[in-house]
Amino acid sequence: MLFCLPSAVGIVFAQDQERPKKNVDLSLKTFRSETYKFQIKYPKHCRVVEFPGERSDSYITKFWIPCDHGETSIHVSKRDADLTSSETLRSKVIKWMAWDSLPQEQMMEFTKQMTEFTIDSHPAVRWDYLYGAEPPGSPSPAVTVWTFNDEYSYRIGCCCGKKECDGSIATFSFTE
Repeated sequence: MLFCLPSAVGIVFAQDQERPKKNVDLSLKTFRSETYKFQIKYPKHCRVVEFPGERSDSYITKFWIPCDHGETSIHVSKRDADLTSSETLRSKVIKWMAWDSLPQEQMMEFTKQMTEFTIDSHPAVRWDYLYGAEPPGSPSPAVTVWTFNDEYSYRIGCCCGKKECDGSIATFSFTE
């Protein structure tokens, strides 16, 4: 099931996952961070807001793209030295999400929802899930993608399932 990757700019999907058709949306703007070496497209009527992390935060900075039907966010952190492959990324995600503290069967249920793929030849892990309930009883489709390059690790999230956020998260790419 695909929620937040309807096009495939810079993304290569795992073989068992169907690659969605590319839709070019001409109403997108591109946000590019030279400092953090990535770019992402987002709807022209939205904006990008940066929230630098505090010393106690687990990230250096967060970019937030609120839109009419949800939001996309990119958390940037210094890459851990032992983050070197899709296997170590998957293990880190399990630890970051604290799934390793859950009973084995519950942890396995969460990890079944994870898909490994690449973004511009860099390992990535994606997790599709249902988020919140607005109104109560009606959760929204959401996705989180984790990836890294030589210097940084990234957590890209989309909490909506609407076309605008779907298109934004799919356009994340590295600018190295």
